[in-house]
Amino acid sequence: MHLQSPDWFIVIAAFVLFAGMAIWSGRQSKSVSGFLVSGRCAGRYLLTIAAGMVWIDAINIVGMFELYYVGGFPGMGWGLMIQPPLAVLMAVSGWAVYRFRETRAMTVPQYLEMRYSRGVRVTAGIVAWTAGMINFGIYPAVSAHFISCFCGLPAHLALGGMQMPVFPLLMAVMMAVTLLFVFHGGHVTVLVMDFCQGLFINVAAILLVLVVGFTWLNWQEVLAVLNQAPADASLLDPVHTSNVRDFNLWYFLIGSIGMFYTRLSNFQGQAFDAAARTPHEGRMGNVLAQLRWHTLCLFFMVMVLAAQTALKHPAHATLGHSIQAWLDVLEQQHGAAVRGQMTVSTALAFILPVGGKGLFLAIMVAAMISSKSAFIHSFGSIFVQDVVMPFRKTAPAPERQLRWLRLSMFGVTAFAILFGCLYRQTESILMYFALSNTLWLGGSGAILIGGLYWKKGNTRGAYAAMGVGAVLGLGGFAIMQGWEKWFGAPLRFSVAGHAFELNPQWWLLFTMVVSTLAYVGVSLATRRGVSFDLDRLLHRGESTAASDERIPLWKRICGITPEFTTRDRLTVYLLMGWIFVWFAACVVMIAFAVAGRIGNAEWAGFWKIYLCALFGLLVFTTAWLGIGGIRDLKTMFHLLRTGSADTAEDGSVATDRSDAA
Repeated sequence: MHLQSPDWFIVIAAFVLFAGMAIWSGRQSKSVSGFLVSGRCAGRYLLTIAAGMVWIDAINIVGMFELYYVGGFPGMGWGLMIQPPLAVLMAVSGWAVYRFRETRAMTVPQYLEMRYSRGVRVTAGIVAWTAGMINFGIYPAVSAHFISCFCGLPAHLALGGMQMPVFPLLMAVMMAVTLLFVFHGGHVTVLVMDFCQGLFINVAAILLVLVVGFTWLNWQEVLAVLNQAPADASLLDPVHTSNVRDFNLWYFLIGSIGMFYTRLSNFQGQAFDAAARTPHEGRMGNVLAQLRWHTLCLFFMVMVLAAQTALKHPAHATLGHSIQAWLDVLEQQHGAAVRGQMTVSTALAFILPVGGKGLFLAIMVAAMISSKSAFIHSFGSIFVQDVVMPFRKTAPAPERQLRWLRLSMFGVTAFAILFGCLYRQTESILMYFALSNTLWLGGSGAILIGGLYWKKGNTRGAYAAMGVGAVLGLGGFAIMQGWEKWFGAPLRFSVAGHAFELNPQWWLLFTMVVSTLAYVGVSLATRRGVSFDLDRLLHRGESTAASDERIPLWKRICGITPEFTTRDRLTVYLLMGWIFVWFAACVVMIAFAVAGRIGNAEWAGFWKIYLCALFGLLVFTTAWLGIGGIRDLKTMFHLLRTGSADTAEDGSVATDRSDAA
């Protein structure tokens, strides 16, 4: 066992705190609306931290470790240059999320029924649920691998004279505990737990960065390790990364396109989008979330640098051999893909001091519970609300509907455990996400975004896009899993004289393009009658359009509307200033690198300054968002207690609003 008594005390204390909050908050959920979308009572700061936890499961942390371990600072650099400026513009404009909240739908498939037809809702629910379950299936497995490696657990446990495998036991315990938390209070519990755990992770990340920075990391040792990389797979210079597999420039470019295309397609976050008190509060929550995610990248990178130093620097050769020996055993048991995923986590188990290990494990436990609870709640809700309920002629009593929702969540949990036991992963986590998501994400963006912004899209176009996306998604699974086995080499293609290896990220891009063409082409070819009335769907009148026209063009481009208060505008301008200053600095550095005027030494200095700036921002935003989130919690509980929350809805659509186009 790598952990000692103080470490276990930290983990147990944190877990007891989370459990207490879950039990207490669950008593506030007394309606279907409360169970599904927290009665639409969430404020911006609460949403910023809580909604962000959907994407910070242990598997996402391990995935980011894997990305930065392979890609180094260039992985951070291309992410800094390409995605943050686009992400902040998307968040400020309220891209897709603002209009979705205006529809007043409680789930995304419900909006699809309002926009297209009940058949589209059911089809989307089935495809999204299937893809989501395949995607979610590896979450328990990766979490169990992490706990086993980090804690140094044996492969089997003697129990009553029998040898019981530890891996499936860990998965079952983790998922059962998470299910119990969600089972009682639904989304109110998810929202409160995710906020508490998200705030805890921020504080713990600050402490761990300080611990690792002052007790382990030596910047000269870090540079010596990073400079060992080949010239065309640099871990410091983003310009020289042509031989970095998977996590290169193209990965981030495609990811940026997908960021806009799939904004509403990841259903695990749909309840948070619908839970905002107003569309503007939801938009501001997404704006502030850009800061929080930006700062957490510091935590990922510092942990990766510590692991790389331990594994590769000659001064730590003995320690490195011990870590490699443990990873060798892991590879024999679970394969090379799992070894790659667990490299950084295993190294940290050897590096972190007593107390630090407990803090890191507590971070991972908090991340596991928060993200898995959102998945269980989301896909359990989708099955009932969007697959079962549309076939009923009358709405069930609220008590019966809540019982169905809880049973559905139990089924989601059982499937994830079974999938984790049977599926053997052969690719990196982020590549697996790209591959499994293609089944739904590839075609969904066209109908979801198109339905909100293009009045000529119709039901036939929606079916065509979903059909193309599903077929190409299944084809992608077959190709990615079998091509190299069948032909002995990866599938490669050439664009403008440049050779590329076809990976899940490229396949996702291909699917998005073809599905969009299918949606537009079929909608135009089968269009008849008048176009769809988007103003009716969005509950807008002529006054809304008139007020928008009075906004200066530059503000409309940035997404600034009359709803922005002076404080809101100041927040947006400061956020944009932070993002675009670093964007400009990175552009200048890359221009000098292309001209051959700077090298690894200059990039090392740049990244050191950037990490220090991120640490300052992490400390500031943790205090700011934490105080605001606690205030939002008080407001939400007041609204739920006084009956001011939106509790009348059950997620059904009274009439079929299929388009006439």
